[in-house]
Amino acid sequence: MKYKIIYIHQRPYPYNQNFYELDSDYYFYFGHGALFDMHRDELFRNTYDFEICRGEVGVKKLKTKIVNGTKCLIFPAYHFYRIGTISFSLLKYLLTLAKKEKIIIHYTASPHTYEFYIITFLLGSKIPIFVTHQGGPNPYYKLQKKFRLGTFISYNIEKHISKYVFKYFSGAYYEIEYFKKITSSSKVYDKPTWGVDLENYKPIDKLEARKLLNLPENKKIILLFGKLNKYRGILNAIKVRDTLKKEFDVDILNVGSDETCPDYEIAKKNGVILRGIVPYERMKYYFSAGDVYLYLTEGEENFYYAGTGIAPLESLACNTPIVANTLHNFPFIDFTKAGVYAKTIDEAVEGIKYIFRNPERLSNTRSIIEQYFDWHVITRNLFNFYNDAIKIFY
Repeated sequence: MKYKIIYIHQRPYPYNQNFYELDSDYYFYFGHGALFDMHRDELFRNTYDFEICRGEVGVKKLKTKIVNGTKCLIFPAYHFYRIGTISFSLLKYLLTLAKKEKIIIHYTASPHTYEFYIITFLLGSKIPIFVTHQGGPNPYYKLQKKFRLGTFISYNIEKHISKYVFKYFSGAYYEIEYFKKITSSSKVYDKPTWGVDLENYKPIDKLEARKLLNLPENKKIILLFGKLNKYRGILNAIKVRDTLKKEFDVDILNVGSDETCPDYEIAKKNGVILRGIVPYERMKYYFSAGDVYLYLTEGEENFYYAGTGIAPLESLACNTPIVANTLHNFPFIDFTKAGVYAKTIDEAVEGIKYIFRNPERLSNTRSIIEQYFDWHVITRNLFNFYNDAIKIFY
Protein backbone atom coordinates (compact mmCIF):
# COMPACT_ATOMS: atom_id res chain seq x y z
CA MET A 1 0.00 0.00 0.00
CA LYS A 2 1.28 3.46 -0.91
CA TYR A 3 1.41 6.20 1.68
CA LYS A 4 0.25 9.71 0.84
CA ILE A 5 1.81 13.08 1.60
CA ILE A 6 -0.62 15.98 1.82
CA TYR A 7 1.31 19.19 1.26
CA ILE A 8 -0.65 22.20 2.52
CA HIS A 9 0.49 25.68 1.55
CA GLN A 10 -1.08 28.67 3.24
CA ARG A 11 -0.06 31.73 1.28
CA PRO A 12 2.29 34.02 3.22
CA TYR A 13 1.20 37.20 1.44
CA PRO A 14 -2.16 38.95 1.89
CA TYR A 15 -5.12 36.70 1.18
CA ASN A 16 -6.65 39.25 -1.21
CA GLN A 17 -3.64 39.55 -3.53
CA ASN A 18 -2.88 37.23 -6.43
CA PHE A 19 0.45 36.87 -8.20
CA TYR A 20 -0.58 34.27 -10.76
CA GLU A 21 -3.15 33.77 -13.48
CA LEU A 22 -6.40 32.36 -12.14
CA ASP A 23 -6.78 28.61 -12.80
CA SER A 24 -3.39 28.39 -14.51
CA ASP A 25 -1.08 25.49 -13.69
CA TYR A 26 0.90 27.76 -11.38
CA TYR A 27 -2.31 28.75 -9.59
CA PHE A 28 -2.64 25.12 -8.51
CA TYR A 29 0.93 23.85 -8.54
CA PHE A 30 2.34 26.44 -6.21
CA GLY A 31 4.92 27.02 -3.51
CA HIS A 32 7.41 24.80 -1.74
CA GLY A 33 5.27 21.72 -2.35
CA ALA A 34 5.46 22.09 -6.12
CA LEU A 35 9.23 22.58 -6.09
CA PHE A 36 9.58 19.65 -3.74
CA ASP A 37 7.40 17.47 -5.97
CA MET A 38 9.42 18.35 -9.10
CA HIS A 39 12.58 16.90 -7.60
CA ARG A 40 11.32 13.67 -6.06
CA ASP A 41 13.22 10.67 -7.43
CA GLU A 42 11.70 7.40 -8.64
CA LEU A 43 11.97 5.66 -5.26
CA PHE A 44 10.20 8.57 -3.60
CA ARG A 45 7.40 8.51 -6.18
CA ASN A 46 6.97 4.76 -5.87
CA THR A 47 6.70 5.02 -2.08
CA TYR A 48 4.44 8.05 -1.69
CA ASP A 49 1.52 9.58 -3.50
CA PHE A 50 1.47 13.35 -3.31
CA GLU A 51 -1.21 16.03 -3.15
CA ILE A 52 -0.84 19.79 -2.97
CA CYS A 53 -3.65 21.61 -1.15
CA ARG A 54 -4.49 25.09 0.04
CA GLY A 55 -7.43 27.21 1.06
CA GLU A 56 -8.22 30.27 -1.03
CA VAL A 57 -10.50 33.14 -0.03
CA GLY A 58 -13.06 33.85 -2.73
CA VAL A 59 -13.25 30.30 -4.05
CA LYS A 60 -16.85 29.07 -3.88
CA LYS A 61 -16.30 25.34 -4.32
CA LEU A 62 -13.49 22.81 -4.48
CA LYS A 63 -11.19 23.14 -7.49
CA THR A 64 -8.93 20.33 -8.64
CA LYS A 65 -6.31 19.93 -11.36
CA ILE A 66 -3.60 17.45 -12.23
CA VAL A 67 -0.27 19.22 -12.81
CA ASN A 68 2.96 17.33 -13.45
CA GLY A 69 1.12 14.14 -12.52
CA THR A 70 0.22 15.51 -9.08
CA LYS A 71 -3.29 16.16 -7.82
CA CYS A 72 -3.74 19.78 -6.71
CA LEU A 73 -6.75 20.90 -4.68
CA ILE A 74 -7.93 24.39 -3.78
CA PHE A 75 -10.58 24.66 -1.09
CA PRO A 76 -12.91 27.52 -0.17
CA ALA A 77 -11.52 29.51 2.75
CA TYR A 78 -12.46 32.42 4.99
CA HIS A 79 -10.32 35.17 6.41
CA PHE A 80 -10.93 36.24 10.00
CA TYR A 81 -9.63 39.40 11.61
CA ARG A 82 -6.68 38.61 13.92
CA ILE A 83 -7.16 34.89 13.22
CA GLY A 84 -6.11 34.62 9.60
CA THR A 85 -7.26 32.34 6.81
CA ILE A 86 -8.95 29.02 7.58
CA SER A 87 -10.47 26.49 5.20
CA PHE A 88 -13.09 24.40 6.98
CA SER A 89 -13.63 22.24 3.92
CA LEU A 90 -9.92 21.47 3.89
CA LEU A 91 -10.11 20.48 7.55
CA LYS A 92 -13.05 18.18 6.80
CA TYR A 93 -11.16 16.64 3.88
CA LEU A 94 -8.16 15.90 6.08
CA LEU A 95 -10.26 14.35 8.83
CA THR A 96 -12.00 12.10 6.31
CA LEU A 97 -8.78 11.14 4.58
CA ALA A 98 -7.04 10.29 7.85
CA LYS A 99 -9.72 7.67 8.55
CA LYS A 100 -9.31 5.95 5.18
CA GLU A 101 -5.65 6.27 4.22
CA LYS A 102 -2.18 6.35 5.71
CA ILE A 103 -1.18 9.96 5.30
CA ILE A 104 1.46 12.48 6.29
CA ILE A 105 0.68 16.20 6.49
CA HIS A 106 3.38 18.73 5.65
CA TYR A 107 2.25 22.30 6.32
CA THR A 108 3.87 25.49 5.05
CA ALA A 109 4.59 28.48 4.89
CA SER A 110 4.11 29.24 8.58
CA PRO A 111 3.59 27.33 11.83
CA HIS A 112 2.00 30.46 13.31
CA THR A 113 -1.51 30.13 11.83
CA TYR A 114 -4.72 29.05 13.50
CA GLU A 115 -5.38 26.71 10.60
CA PHE A 116 -2.18 24.87 11.47
CA TYR A 117 -3.08 24.89 15.18
CA ILE A 118 -6.44 23.24 14.45
CA ILE A 119 -4.97 20.63 12.09
CA THR A 120 -2.28 19.70 14.59
CA PHE A 121 -4.65 19.58 17.56
CA LEU A 122 -7.16 17.37 15.74
CA LEU A 123 -4.77 15.02 13.94
CA GLY A 124 -1.32 15.29 15.50
CA SER A 125 -1.73 12.28 17.77
CA LYS A 126 -2.98 10.13 14.88
CA ILE A 127 -0.77 10.97 11.90
CA PRO A 128 2.70 12.49 11.33
CA ILE A 129 2.70 16.26 10.94
CA PHE A 130 5.62 18.26 9.56
CA VAL A 131 5.76 22.02 9.33
CA THR A 132 8.03 24.41 7.42
CA HIS A 133 8.52 28.05 8.35
CA GLN A 134 9.27 30.27 5.34
CA GLY A 135 9.32 33.69 6.91
CA GLY A 136 7.61 35.89 9.46
CA PRO A 137 8.13 36.42 13.20
CA ASN A 138 6.93 34.03 15.88
CA PRO A 139 4.66 34.93 18.85
CA TYR A 140 7.52 34.94 21.34
CA TYR A 141 9.38 37.60 19.33
CA LYS A 142 6.21 39.68 19.11
CA LEU A 143 5.63 39.41 22.87
CA GLN A 144 9.09 40.84 23.53
CA LYS A 145 8.06 43.89 21.52
CA LYS A 146 4.55 44.37 22.90
CA PHE A 147 2.17 42.31 24.98
CA ARG A 148 -1.06 41.41 23.24
CA LEU A 149 -3.50 38.84 24.57
CA GLY A 150 -3.90 37.21 21.14
CA THR A 151 -0.14 36.86 20.74
CA PHE A 152 0.15 35.42 24.25
CA ILE A 153 -2.54 32.87 23.42
CA SER A 154 -0.77 31.92 20.16
CA TYR A 155 2.51 31.42 21.99
CA ASN A 156 0.94 29.08 24.52
CA ILE A 157 -0.95 27.18 21.83
CA GLU A 158 2.33 26.62 19.97
CA LYS A 159 4.01 25.33 23.11
CA HIS A 160 1.11 22.96 23.71
CA ILE A 161 0.79 21.52 20.20
CA SER A 162 4.55 21.12 19.72
CA LYS A 163 4.27 17.63 21.20
CA TYR A 164 2.14 16.65 18.19
CA VAL A 165 4.57 17.97 15.55
CA PHE A 166 6.95 15.34 14.20
CA LYS A 167 9.50 17.73 12.71
CA TYR A 168 10.02 21.50 12.41
CA PHE A 169 11.89 23.08 9.48
CA SER A 170 13.10 26.63 8.85
CA GLY A 171 15.76 28.48 6.90
CA ALA A 172 15.95 31.22 9.54
CA TYR A 173 18.41 30.77 12.40
CA TYR A 174 16.33 32.69 14.95
CA GLU A 175 13.19 30.74 14.11
CA ILE A 176 15.12 27.51 14.62
CA GLU A 177 16.16 28.78 18.04
CA TYR A 178 12.51 29.53 18.79
CA PHE A 179 11.50 25.99 17.87
CA LYS A 180 14.16 24.67 20.24
CA LYS A 181 12.66 26.86 22.94
CA ILE A 182 9.14 25.40 22.64
CA THR A 183 10.00 21.76 21.92
CA SER A 184 12.76 19.17 21.97
CA SER A 185 15.76 20.04 19.80
CA SER A 186 15.52 16.53 18.31
CA LYS A 187 12.34 17.67 16.55
CA VAL A 188 14.08 20.63 14.91
CA TYR A 189 15.97 20.32 11.63
CA ASP A 190 18.46 23.12 11.11
CA LYS A 191 19.73 22.27 7.63
CA PRO A 192 18.37 23.74 4.35
CA THR A 193 14.94 22.58 3.21
CA TRP A 194 14.67 24.93 0.23
CA GLY A 195 16.96 24.27 -2.68
CA VAL A 196 18.20 25.44 -6.04
CA ASP A 197 17.54 23.63 -9.31
CA LEU A 198 21.09 23.05 -10.46
CA GLU A 199 19.92 21.93 -13.88
CA ASN A 200 18.36 25.30 -14.60
CA TYR A 201 20.81 27.54 -12.74
CA LYS A 202 24.14 26.93 -14.43
CA PRO A 203 27.06 29.34 -14.86
CA ILE A 204 27.27 31.08 -18.24
CA ASP A 205 30.32 33.00 -19.43
CA LYS A 206 29.83 36.57 -18.17
CA LEU A 207 30.64 38.28 -21.48
CA GLU A 208 28.44 35.86 -23.42
CA ALA A 209 25.54 36.49 -21.02
CA ARG A 210 25.91 40.28 -21.27
CA LYS A 211 25.99 40.21 -25.06
CA LEU A 212 22.88 38.03 -25.16
CA LEU A 213 21.03 40.35 -22.75
CA ASN A 214 22.34 43.57 -24.31
CA LEU A 215 23.99 44.68 -21.08
CA PRO A 216 27.10 46.89 -20.77
CA GLU A 217 30.17 44.74 -21.32
CA ASN A 218 32.72 46.82 -19.44
CA LYS A 219 30.76 48.08 -16.43
CA LYS A 220 30.49 46.45 -13.02
CA ILE A 221 26.96 45.17 -12.47
CA ILE A 222 25.29 44.70 -9.08
CA LEU A 223 22.32 42.34 -9.12
CA LEU A 224 19.18 42.75 -7.03
CA PHE A 225 16.25 40.64 -8.17
CA GLY A 226 12.60 40.36 -7.23
CA LYS A 227 9.79 42.76 -6.48
CA LEU A 228 11.04 46.16 -5.41
CA ASN A 229 9.77 46.85 -1.92
CA LYS A 230 11.39 47.89 1.34
CA TYR A 231 12.24 44.30 2.21
CA ARG A 232 14.23 43.86 -1.00
CA GLY A 233 16.66 46.56 0.07
CA ILE A 234 16.69 48.61 -3.13
CA LEU A 235 17.14 51.90 -1.24
CA ASN A 236 20.21 50.48 0.50
CA ALA A 237 21.48 49.16 -2.83
CA ILE A 238 21.24 52.60 -4.42
CA LYS A 239 23.25 54.11 -1.55
CA VAL A 240 25.88 51.40 -1.96
CA ARG A 241 26.09 51.98 -5.71
CA ASP A 242 26.38 55.74 -5.35
CA THR A 243 29.34 55.31 -3.00
CA LEU A 244 31.01 52.80 -5.30
CA LYS A 245 30.63 55.15 -8.27
CA LYS A 246 33.45 57.24 -6.82
CA GLU A 247 35.83 54.43 -7.80
CA PHE A 248 33.98 52.17 -10.28
CA ASP A 249 31.71 52.44 -13.31
CA VAL A 250 28.83 50.47 -11.82
CA ASP A 251 25.12 49.84 -12.40
CA ILE A 252 22.33 48.02 -10.56
CA LEU A 253 20.32 45.45 -12.52
CA ASN A 254 16.87 44.31 -11.44
CA VAL A 255 14.55 41.70 -12.89
CA GLY A 256 11.28 40.50 -11.41
CA SER A 257 9.56 43.82 -10.68
CA ASP A 258 7.04 46.02 -12.44
CA GLU A 259 5.23 49.35 -12.06
CA THR A 260 3.00 47.99 -9.29
CA CYS A 261 5.94 47.58 -6.91
CA PRO A 262 6.22 50.28 -4.20
CA ASP A 263 9.82 51.21 -4.96
CA TYR A 264 9.76 50.74 -8.72
CA GLU A 265 9.59 54.47 -9.52
CA ILE A 266 12.36 55.25 -7.05
CA ALA A 267 14.56 52.67 -8.74
CA LYS A 268 13.68 54.04 -12.17
CA LYS A 269 14.49 57.64 -11.18
CA ASN A 270 17.82 56.48 -9.74
CA GLY A 271 18.97 54.79 -12.92
CA VAL A 272 18.48 51.16 -11.99
CA ILE A 273 18.38 48.91 -15.06
CA LEU A 274 14.87 47.43 -14.96
CA ARG A 275 14.12 44.40 -17.09
CA GLY A 276 10.70 43.50 -15.69
CA ILE A 277 9.45 39.92 -15.47
CA VAL A 278 11.64 37.57 -17.50
CA PRO A 279 11.18 33.91 -18.48
CA TYR A 280 12.46 31.40 -15.93
CA GLU A 281 14.80 29.74 -18.43
CA ARG A 282 16.65 33.04 -19.01
CA MET A 283 17.39 33.70 -15.35
CA LYS A 284 20.74 31.88 -15.44
CA TYR A 285 21.94 34.42 -18.00
CA TYR A 286 20.97 37.34 -15.76
CA PHE A 287 22.60 35.79 -12.70
CA SER A 288 25.76 35.02 -14.70
CA ALA A 289 25.92 38.56 -16.10
CA GLY A 290 26.48 40.16 -12.71
CA ASP A 291 29.68 40.79 -10.78
CA VAL A 292 27.97 40.50 -7.40
CA TYR A 293 24.50 39.97 -5.94
CA LEU A 294 23.59 42.46 -3.21
CA TYR A 295 20.93 41.72 -0.60
CA LEU A 296 20.64 44.20 2.25
CA THR A 297 17.13 43.43 3.36
CA GLU A 298 15.43 46.11 5.44
CA GLY A 299 13.49 45.65 8.65
CA GLU A 300 14.31 43.73 11.81
CA GLU A 301 11.70 41.03 11.20
CA ASN A 302 13.09 40.30 7.76
CA PHE A 303 16.65 40.21 9.10
CA TYR A 304 15.72 37.68 11.77
CA TYR A 305 13.09 35.54 10.08
CA ALA A 306 13.25 35.71 6.27
CA GLY A 307 16.16 33.31 5.82
CA THR A 308 18.95 33.79 3.31
CA GLY A 309 16.63 34.64 0.43
CA ILE A 310 16.32 32.40 -2.62
CA ALA A 311 17.79 34.71 -5.27
CA PRO A 312 21.18 34.98 -3.51
CA LEU A 313 21.42 31.19 -3.55
CA GLU A 314 20.52 31.06 -7.24
CA SER A 315 23.21 33.65 -7.85
CA LEU A 316 25.78 31.46 -6.13
CA ALA A 317 24.72 28.53 -8.31
CA CYS A 318 25.70 30.65 -11.32
CA ASN A 319 29.10 31.45 -9.76
CA THR A 320 28.20 35.06 -8.97
CA PRO A 321 29.26 35.91 -5.38
CA ILE A 322 26.99 37.66 -2.91
CA VAL A 323 27.12 40.44 -0.35
CA ALA A 324 24.23 40.02 2.06
CA ASN A 325 23.06 40.64 5.60
CA THR A 326 21.30 37.27 5.81
CA LEU A 327 24.27 34.89 5.91
CA HIS A 328 23.90 34.27 9.65
CA ASN A 329 21.06 31.85 9.01
CA PHE A 330 23.17 28.74 8.45
CA PRO A 331 26.15 29.21 10.82
CA PHE A 332 27.60 25.81 9.92
CA ILE A 333 28.12 26.93 6.29
CA ASP A 334 31.33 28.80 5.52
CA PHE A 335 29.88 31.56 3.36
CA THR A 336 33.27 33.30 3.18
CA LYS A 337 33.85 31.00 0.20
CA ALA A 338 30.85 32.53 -1.53
CA GLY A 339 30.74 36.17 -0.58
CA VAL A 340 30.76 38.71 2.24
CA TYR A 341 28.48 39.07 5.24
CA ALA A 342 27.60 42.75 5.54
CA LYS A 343 25.07 44.25 7.93
CA THR A 344 25.59 47.92 7.08
CA ILE A 345 25.93 50.00 3.93
CA ASP A 346 29.59 50.71 4.70
CA GLU A 347 30.32 47.00 5.16
CA ALA A 348 28.51 46.24 1.90
CA VAL A 349 30.57 48.84 0.04
CA GLU A 350 33.82 47.33 1.35
CA GLY A 351 32.61 43.81 0.58
CA ILE A 352 31.77 44.67 -3.01
CA LYS A 353 35.08 46.46 -3.45
CA TYR A 354 36.85 43.29 -2.32
CA ILE A 355 34.89 41.20 -4.84
CA PHE A 356 35.47 43.66 -7.68
CA ARG A 357 39.21 43.65 -6.99
CA ASN A 358 39.57 39.90 -6.30
CA PRO A 359 37.11 38.05 -8.56
CA GLU A 360 39.31 34.96 -8.75
CA ARG A 361 38.99 34.33 -4.99
CA LEU A 362 35.24 33.72 -5.25
CA SER A 363 35.08 32.04 -8.64
CA ASN A 364 33.43 28.75 -7.58
CA THR A 365 30.54 29.76 -5.38
CA ARG A 366 28.43 27.00 -6.94
CA SER A 367 30.23 24.42 -4.80
CA ILE A 368 28.37 25.57 -1.67
CA ILE A 369 25.02 25.19 -3.42
CA GLU A 370 25.96 21.73 -4.64
CA GLN A 371 26.89 20.71 -1.12
CA TYR A 372 23.96 22.16 0.84
CA PHE A 373 21.16 23.39 -1.44
CA ASP A 374 20.79 20.82 -4.22
CA TRP A 375 17.08 19.98 -4.43
CA HIS A 376 17.85 16.30 -4.95
CA VAL A 377 19.78 16.19 -1.69
CA ILE A 378 17.02 18.05 0.14
CA THR A 379 14.22 15.81 -1.14
CA ARG A 380 16.19 12.70 -0.21
CA ASN A 381 16.62 14.03 3.35
CA LEU A 382 12.88 14.71 3.57
CA PHE A 383 12.18 11.24 2.18
CA ASN A 384 14.19 9.76 5.06
CA PHE A 385 12.28 11.85 7.62
CA TYR A 386 8.95 10.71 6.16
CA ASN A 387 10.10 7.11 6.34
CA ASP A 388 11.02 7.57 10.01
CA ALA A 389 7.54 8.94 10.71
CA ILE A 390 5.84 6.07 8.87
CA LYS A 391 7.68 3.50 10.98
CA ILE A 392 6.44 5.15 14.17
CA PHE A 393 2.83 5.85 13.18
CA TYR A 394 1.99 2.98 10.83
